[in-house]
Amino acid sequence: MKEIEKAYFELYPRLCVFAEKILKDSSLAKGAVQEVFLSIIEKKDKLQINTSLKAYLIKAVYNRCLLDKRRKAIHEKHSDRINYEKLYDSALEDDFDDEELAKLELLDRAINSLPEQCKKVFLLNKKQGLSYAKIAVQMEISVKTVDNHISKAMKKIKEFVGNI
Repeated sequence: MKEIEKAYFELYPRLCVFAEKILKDSSLAKGAVQEVFLSIIEKKDKLQINTSLKAYLIKAVYNRCLLDKRRKAIHEKHSDRINYEKLYDSALEDDFDDEELAKLELLDRAINSLPEQCKKVFLLNKKQGLSYAKIAVQMEISVKTVDNHISKAMKKIKEFVGNI
Protein backbone atom coordinates (compact mmCIF):
# COMPACT_ATOMS: atom_id res chain seq x y z
CA MET A 1 0.00 0.00 0.00
CA LYS A 2 2.88 2.35 0.80
CA GLU A 3 4.34 1.76 -2.67
CA ILE A 4 1.02 2.61 -4.34
CA GLU A 5 0.68 5.78 -2.27
CA LYS A 6 4.21 6.83 -3.18
CA ALA A 7 3.54 6.11 -6.86
CA TYR A 8 0.35 8.14 -6.69
CA PHE A 9 2.08 11.24 -5.40
CA GLU A 10 5.03 10.88 -7.78
CA LEU A 11 3.28 9.78 -10.97
CA TYR A 12 -0.26 11.15 -10.84
CA PRO A 13 0.49 14.49 -12.56
CA ARG A 14 2.50 12.85 -15.36
CA LEU A 15 -0.10 10.13 -15.85
CA CYS A 16 -2.80 12.81 -16.13
CA VAL A 17 -0.81 14.60 -18.83
CA PHE A 18 -0.32 11.28 -20.63
CA ALA A 19 -4.04 10.47 -20.41
CA GLU A 20 -5.01 13.97 -21.54
CA LYS A 21 -2.96 13.55 -24.72
CA ILE A 22 -5.03 10.48 -25.53
CA LEU A 23 -8.46 11.68 -24.39
CA LYS A 24 -8.12 15.39 -25.27
CA ASP A 25 -10.04 16.26 -22.10
CA SER A 26 -8.43 17.19 -18.80
CA SER A 27 -11.26 16.09 -16.50
CA LEU A 28 -11.76 12.78 -18.31
CA ALA A 29 -8.00 12.19 -18.10
CA LYS A 30 -7.96 12.80 -14.35
CA GLY A 31 -10.94 10.48 -13.96
CA ALA A 32 -9.21 7.74 -15.94
CA VAL A 33 -6.05 7.98 -13.83
CA GLN A 34 -8.08 7.97 -10.62
CA GLU A 35 -9.99 4.90 -11.82
CA VAL A 36 -6.69 3.08 -12.44
CA PHE A 37 -5.39 3.87 -8.96
CA LEU A 38 -8.73 2.94 -7.40
CA SER A 39 -8.71 -0.37 -9.25
CA ILE A 40 -5.18 -1.13 -8.04
CA ILE A 41 -6.12 -0.33 -4.45
CA GLU A 42 -9.25 -2.49 -4.66
CA LYS A 43 -7.31 -5.43 -6.14
CA LYS A 44 -4.06 -4.98 -4.21
CA ASP A 45 -4.25 -8.42 -2.57
CA LYS A 46 -4.93 -10.28 -5.82
CA LEU A 47 -2.87 -8.13 -8.18
CA GLN A 48 0.44 -9.47 -9.45
CA ILE A 49 2.57 -6.92 -11.24
CA ASN A 50 5.33 -8.54 -13.28
CA THR A 51 6.93 -5.27 -14.35
CA SER A 52 7.73 -2.11 -12.45
CA LEU A 53 4.75 -0.35 -10.89
CA LYS A 54 5.45 2.68 -13.10
CA ALA A 55 5.33 0.60 -16.30
CA TYR A 56 2.17 -1.14 -15.08
CA LEU A 57 0.49 2.20 -14.35
CA ILE A 58 1.39 3.64 -17.76
CA LYS A 59 -0.06 0.60 -19.51
CA ALA A 60 -3.15 0.57 -17.26
CA VAL A 61 -3.82 4.28 -17.90
CA TYR A 62 -3.33 3.76 -21.63
CA ASN A 63 -5.81 0.87 -21.65
CA ARG A 64 -8.32 2.82 -19.53
CA CYS A 65 -8.09 5.76 -21.94
CA LEU A 66 -8.72 3.51 -24.93
CA LEU A 67 -11.73 2.01 -23.14
CA ASP A 68 -13.05 5.49 -22.35
CA LYS A 69 -12.60 6.60 -25.96
CA ARG A 70 -14.52 3.54 -27.17
CA ARG A 71 -17.32 4.17 -24.69
CA LYS A 72 -17.52 7.82 -25.69
CA ALA A 73 -17.72 6.89 -29.38
CA ILE A 74 -20.49 4.37 -28.68
CA HIS A 75 -22.34 6.90 -26.55
CA GLU A 76 -22.14 9.55 -29.28
CA LYS A 77 -23.30 7.06 -31.88
CA HIS A 78 -26.37 6.09 -29.88
CA SER A 79 -27.22 9.55 -28.59
CA ASP A 80 -28.14 10.55 -32.13
CA ARG A 81 -30.87 7.92 -32.16
CA ILE A 82 -32.70 9.45 -29.24
CA ASN A 83 -33.32 12.98 -30.29
CA TYR A 84 -34.23 14.23 -26.86
CA GLU A 85 -33.24 17.85 -27.39
CA LYS A 86 -34.84 18.03 -30.82
CA LEU A 87 -38.16 16.76 -29.50
CA TYR A 88 -38.19 19.20 -26.62
CA ASP A 89 -37.01 22.14 -28.70
CA SER A 90 -39.78 21.53 -31.19
CA ALA A 91 -42.21 21.24 -28.28
CA LEU A 92 -41.51 24.84 -27.41
CA GLU A 93 -41.92 26.10 -30.97
CA ASP A 94 -44.79 24.23 -32.57
CA ASP A 95 -48.22 22.83 -32.02
CA PHE A 96 -48.23 19.06 -32.03
CA ASP A 97 -50.23 16.45 -33.72
CA ASP A 98 -51.31 13.40 -31.74
CA GLU A 99 -48.34 11.31 -32.88
CA GLU A 100 -45.78 13.87 -31.70
CA LEU A 101 -47.56 14.22 -28.34
CA ALA A 102 -47.54 10.45 -27.95
CA LYS A 103 -43.78 10.40 -28.62
CA LEU A 104 -43.17 13.12 -26.04
CA GLU A 105 -45.28 11.33 -23.45
CA LEU A 106 -43.42 8.08 -24.12
CA LEU A 107 -40.08 9.86 -23.77
CA ASP A 108 -41.20 11.47 -20.50
CA ARG A 109 -42.28 8.10 -19.12
CA ALA A 110 -38.95 6.58 -20.14
CA ILE A 111 -37.01 9.35 -18.39
CA ASN A 112 -39.20 9.16 -15.30
CA SER A 113 -38.61 5.40 -15.10
CA LEU A 114 -34.87 5.94 -14.57
CA PRO A 115 -33.36 5.63 -11.10
CA GLU A 116 -33.33 9.04 -9.40
CA GLN A 117 -29.58 9.75 -9.57
CA CYS A 118 -29.35 8.48 -13.14
CA LYS A 119 -32.32 10.63 -14.15
CA LYS A 120 -30.82 13.72 -12.53
CA VAL A 121 -27.48 13.23 -14.32
CA PHE A 122 -29.26 12.61 -17.63
CA LEU A 123 -31.40 15.74 -17.36
CA LEU A 124 -28.47 17.92 -16.31
CA ASN A 125 -26.62 16.80 -19.42
CA LYS A 126 -29.40 16.63 -22.01
CA LYS A 127 -31.80 19.31 -20.83
CA GLN A 128 -29.47 21.84 -19.24
CA GLY A 129 -26.49 21.07 -21.48
CA LEU A 130 -23.97 20.66 -18.66
CA SER A 131 -20.73 18.84 -19.46
CA TYR A 132 -19.80 15.61 -17.72
CA ALA A 133 -17.14 17.48 -15.74
CA LYS A 134 -19.58 20.16 -14.53
CA ILE A 135 -22.12 17.51 -13.52
CA ALA A 136 -19.40 15.61 -11.64
CA VAL A 137 -18.44 18.72 -9.68
CA GLN A 138 -22.06 19.72 -9.00
CA MET A 139 -23.10 16.26 -7.82
CA GLU A 140 -19.76 15.43 -6.15
CA ILE A 141 -19.23 12.26 -8.18
CA SER A 142 -16.51 11.22 -10.63
CA VAL A 143 -16.67 11.97 -14.33
CA LYS A 144 -16.64 8.21 -14.90
CA THR A 145 -19.76 7.84 -12.76
CA VAL A 146 -21.46 10.56 -14.82
CA ASP A 147 -20.49 8.70 -18.00
CA ASN A 148 -21.87 5.45 -16.57
CA HIS A 149 -25.17 7.14 -15.62
CA ILE A 150 -25.56 8.70 -19.08
CA SER A 151 -24.78 5.40 -20.81
CA LYS A 152 -27.22 3.55 -18.56
CA ALA A 153 -29.92 6.17 -19.15
CA MET A 154 -29.47 6.12 -22.92
CA LYS A 155 -29.67 2.33 -22.98
CA LYS A 156 -32.81 2.19 -20.80
CA ILE A 157 -34.54 4.99 -22.70
CA LYS A 158 -33.74 3.32 -26.00
CA GLU A 159 -35.19 0.04 -24.71
CA PHE A 160 -38.26 1.86 -23.42
CA VAL A 161 -39.08 3.95 -26.48
CA GLY A 162 -37.46 2.06 -29.33
CA ASN A 163 -36.80 4.21 -32.40
CA ILE A 164 -39.04 7.22 -32.02
